[in-house]
Amino acid sequence: MAGTQAQPQASGELELLSQMIEEISGELALEPLLTRIAERAVRLTGADDAMIGLYDPAQDVLRTVATSGLPISVLA
Repeated sequence: MAGTQAQPQASGELELLSQMIEEISGELALEPLLTRIAERAVRLTGADDAMIGLYDPAQDVLRTVATSGLPISVLA
């Protein structure tokens, strides 16, 4: 029985990964793409939230560019 439950879950995970790859190859604007990746990562891993940051060498900080499931108060 465990194998039959794992099959649909694996299929769903593969579909999410496929969608992510398709979006990465077709999106030119970075921040909307990263937001969708964060949203899909939450769904794929079962996490409550996600945040993606990019390193800003001029400021020597990580700058948050995409989130999923995080309240604004956490980011302020």
